[in-house]
Amino acid sequence: MIEPMAGFEADIDFTLSPIDDGGVLQSLRSVRDPDLRFVVSPAEVFFAGYRDAVQPVITAPVATALATTEADARLRLYVLLTIGSSLVDTTANLRAPLVVDAASGRAVQVILDDSSLPLRHPLPTE
Repeated sequence: MIEPMAGFEADIDFTLSPIDDGGVLQSLRSVRDPDLRFVVSPAEVFFAGYRDAVQPVITAPVATALATTEADARLRLYVLLTIGSSLVDTTANLRAPLVVDAASGRAVQVILDDSSLPLRHPLPTE
């Protein structure tokens, strides 16, 4: 991370690794504190149109933060998940996605100022 995630100011270095073989669920684990772990998913897995919807808003801050002019396929968009007791109870944070530059490994969390994007959106079950 090039800057701490909201609420986790002491942690900048994270590793991203798959939880399942298909890469649907991935672990974002703090290097400083391995007990601090987030479960993330590529946004397109559960929310097909999400990237297109937020792309115009995230392009400028991501380009500045990641020091890149490339807002293309090398940028991976992830949503942070809150894991419930079942898939039906699991939610995604659509207001604060994680953007990772696949080429450099640099990442930034973008806090979107859009109240229509929920912090806890249920995952589609179909």
